[in-house]
This record gives sequence, C-alpha cells and structure tokens, in this order.
Amino acid sequence: MAKVFRRYKSQIHGNYRVAGLKYGVTTGLLMSLYLFVRHWLGLASPSPSDLFKDLLLIAATFFFTWLYRKNLPDRRATLKELMLLGVGTGLVAAVVYGFAMWLYCGVAYPGMATVYADSFRTADSTAEGYLAAQNPVMWAFFYGFLQTAVTSIIVAFFAALLLRNEVGDS
Repeated sequence: MAKVFRRYKSQIHGNYRVAGLKYGVTTGLLMSLYLFVRHWLGLASPSPSDLFKDLLLIAATFFFTWLYRKNLPDRRATLKELMLLGVGTGLVAAVVYGFAMWLYCGVAYPGMATVYADSFRTADSTAEGYLAAQNPVMWAFFYGFLQTAVTSIIVAFFAALLLRNEVGDS
C-alpha cells in the first residue's frame, strides 16, 4: 500500500512569498487604476467584472511568473513553486482589487451596484442581483474579490504549467 502514494519532493529556488506579495500588490493596483481611470474618462464600469480587467490579470500573472523565474539564480523553477507564486500573487491582487471595488462603489460611483442589480431584475430575479440590491458596497467587494481570485487561480495553474523548467524529484 505504501507504493500507491508517493511523496513529491521539490526544491524551492527562490522566495516566492515575498515575490507573490510584491507582484500581487502591483497587479491589484494596476487593475484598480484601470477601474478608476476608466471612470474618470467617463466610461463608468457597469459591472465589477470587465474583460479588459481579466486580460490585465492574465497578462500580469504570466509576466510576473516569467520575471520571477528569470530572476532566480539558476533560472530553474518547479510547477509547485510557480503555482504557489501565482496563487499568492492572485489572492493578494484580489484583495487589493476588492478594496478598490469597495471604494469605487462607495465613493466614486455609488450607483454602480444599483445599475448592475437592475440589469438582473426580471420575473425570475437572480441571487446575484438580489445581493447587489441588499448591500451594494459589500457585494462589490466580495464579487470583485471572488471573481479575481478564481480567475487568478486558474491562470496561475496554466502559467506555472507553461513556464516551469524543472521536474520535481520523486
């Protein structure tokens, strides 16, 4: 029975925790800046989810994963290390973007959640529209956080899979 489960050992070559925190804050600030610049240009976002914001998250995750691997002493990174980096980067970016969305709905564009909730009001009202109508500011924070976090975890897996260049020892 011991042969069924094998242990996966791998060497971590860099400090992915510090890099994930730094890259996550940068990514979150870039997405937040996009949100506020779009508002100041008169193109207010009717939803916390935006295709360009998602593309920005994907590009930043791939770029920062590549940059991390490039800056390692041996330029070698395992799937595990890059996955941990990507997930950490994404979760920190999600928290920063969630707070930016909270500020956006609370200060810059308080009607955004109402506009978004009204787009869901039909005969069979959805739960998302109901939540947006009940507490718009907290809904914006959680929706911005959750959507960014889930997207970043999926993107982190593919970035780690494509950019790894060392296989773990068995």
